Amino acid sequence: GIFTATALLSRNRSLKIAVLERGPLKGRDQDWNIARSELDALVKLGIMTKEQVEDCIELEFNPMRVGFKKSPKGDEFSTP
Repeated sequence: GIFTATALLSRNRSLKIAVLERGPLKGRDQDWNIARSELDALVKLGIMTKEQVEDCIELEFNPMRVGFKKSPKGDEFSTP
């Protein structure tokens, strides 16, 4: 939405962009989960610098996956 529009405008000020929202456009407190590869794409496009990306990272964790084995009870779990 608004983030994508801002990123596009930062690359090309001649673009005409409209953002349609059902309700009022306003900020809100929320976490933003994004992969490092997605942040790196913003650097490659010239939207952000590597320093800006590093400055905006509040918390980092290693990827993990938890799944459930197929069992009659469904109570066994595993991590690959």
